[in-house]
Amino acid sequence: MIARLILLALMAGLAAPAAAQDRCEGLAIARLIEPRSPDYDEADGVDEPIRLTIVRSTDRNNCRFFINFVSEAGGGRDRFLTGSGAELRYEIIDESGQVLENTTRGRDRLSGRFQKDETELELTVRLSIPSGQTAPAGDYSERIAVRLFDQRGGGRLADELGLTLRTQVHSRAEINLARQPGQAFDAGRSYDVVDFEELETGERRAIVLRVRANAAYRLTLTSENAGALVREGGRRDERIAYTAQLDGRPVDLSAPALVLRDPLAPGAAEELIFDVTIGEVGDARAGQYADLVTVYVEPVR
Repeated sequence: MIARLILLALMAGLAAPAAAQDRCEGLAIARLIEPRSPDYDEADGVDEPIRLTIVRSTDRNNCRFFINFVSEAGGGRDRFLTGSGAELRYEIIDESGQVLENTTRGRDRLSGRFQKDETELELTVRLSIPSGQTAPAGDYSERIAVRLFDQRGGGRLADELGLTLRTQVHSRAEINLARQPGQAFDAGRSYDVVDFEELETGERRAIVLRVRANAAYRLTLTSENAGALVREGGRRDERIAYTAQLDGRPVDLSAPALVLRDPLAPGAAEELIFDVTIGEVGDARAGQYADLVTVYVEPVR
């Protein structure tokens, strides 16, 4: 019985080093390939690879490791690129589709394993910036720490590298027309007819210009007939002048009119009322009178 007890003690003592053999000796991040800096598009979002090469100094055993991707600004489940006084939410996703947590202690981390005879592994995660986010134009970024841990070595930190994630939101502006305020932006159109029917002096009509922009923008209004209705098929001097207002302010259409504005909120549709009042009709000849007004919008920064 005593011999047995001694034998068991000796066997336990011999087995103890086995745990140490499962450590990843010389574990390091050999290469970290940053994702390119893509342009963020609200309709499509961003999906870019982040590639890593993990190495170790010996191939004598199997061993496990894990990697965390943690914001240098602080942990938390959500991740944000910041810029232009705003944020864009993003995720880091492994090849199985698992979203990796923004914390060193989280369970949702990138795990890997060296098989015996392996000293180098290639791993890929993805930078995902979901679509549907509205943000002001500008550059957005965040600095993160990529931390490599030896799982069998008591979770010791083996290596750490910094990584900057970037994207750019370009300035944009778009316009459409609506008969009534309050319609959904996509319910508008790019061409419409304002019909005065039987012309009378002082007659008034309006249409809604709906602009959506993420930066300051310029509206250019151009009248084909310099602010007058001209009789179709008649002489150029057979014209009836009208006056126009945009959002309650007079607009002179005798030449292209420029209007500068800042958006109420990035991506929100701003409604501007374009109001037309017919001038003196007098004894104008019978016929169809018309003018074509073109409204062009462009961001200015």
